[in-house]
Amino acid sequence: MPSCRTTRTGLLRPVSLIARSFNIVVVNPASSIKSIAELIAAARQSPTSSPTAPTAPARQRISRANCSSTWPRSNLTTVPYKGAAPAITDLIGGQIQVMFTTVASALRWSRPVSLRAIAVTSAERSAAFPQLPTVSEAGVPGYAAEAWYGLYAPAQDAARYHRSPEQVRSESAAV
Repeated sequence: MPSCRTTRTGLLRPVSLIARSFNIVVVNPASSIKSIAELIAAARQSPTSSPTAPTAPARQRISRANCSSTWPRSNLTTVPYKGAAPAITDLIGGQIQVMFTTVASALRWSRPVSLRAIAVTSAERSAAFPQLPTVSEAGVPGYAAEAWYGLYAPAQDAARYHRSPEQVRSESAAV
């Protein structure tokens, strides 16, 4: 669970971490880019910027904030899209070079080999994609970008409901 103690107003307290979600880094399979290191090298060598796409404005802000401290200097330009579908269309068509997107968005297109997955953005490798390195393992030490989903309760009741993620999973499995 994050180290936050209370919300800004102090009315709610975290009870439990429910789930974490990561993104997957995908490129067009015709691209010569096969790894994060090759992506960074290509972006550094390009005299113009290499367009990249997050799938939503919120992800764009998260990715940019995270990249500012750990991502190496390169010529990656963020191209905002209204959703994953138009961004994936442009990635498959070659208008953009790389995309950081949700697993659900990329999975449909990576199976028939319309996209090539090169890394996951989580801190640890994914059990669903054990062959994919993390961005950190692949050349950007310390990089991790995940969404956390949690349960909050009124501050006066939070201690009564607090459960560790392991307790929540075991209690859910018993039901």
